[in-house]
Amino acid sequence: MNMKESEPETSRFNIWPLGIVLFFLMVFAVNALFIWKASQQPSDLVSSDYYEQSQAYEQVIDAQRMTAKSGWSAKVTPIHEADQTRMLVDVQDANGEKLSGLKGHLQAYRPSDSSLDETVTLHEIEAGRYEALLKRLLRGSWKITITFENQEGNPVFIQTHPFRI
Repeated sequence: MNMKESEPETSRFNIWPLGIVLFFLMVFAVNALFIWKASQQPSDLVSSDYYEQSQAYEQVIDAQRMTAKSGWSAKVTPIHEADQTRMLVDVQDANGEKLSGLKGHLQAYRPSDSSLDETVTLHEIEAGRYEALLKRLLRGSWKITITFENQEGNPVFIQTHPFRI
């Protein structure tokens, strides 16, 4: 009997442990990629009153068309104070003239937490400048929607301003 035939082979490399480790590393990398991509996307919450909002959506579309056609624009400036945030809204027409005598409201929408959403009335403090007082806005992403209505209460101007604090 030959000695070489009876010795077990110990020098042969087993690829299975390496394959298992590489498989789990690939799963981890794909999951990390999905988490990173998901965190880069806007995170708008589903509204709890979606049916009511869908009923008024035609008015919103009409107001957006009228806003685009009229050339009106609004600039929002947040001023953070100790316990509140003042939102100054400057409204002007297509010629740059300040618009006075409008009635409307401002909605602060927090995509990540609907309990922080707030809608307040805009008050004119000088010609073409309106003010809304909100609870102190937390750091993060916000969407501010300005809406002005006609005498019947139908929206004639809607503009949304996304921003980060």
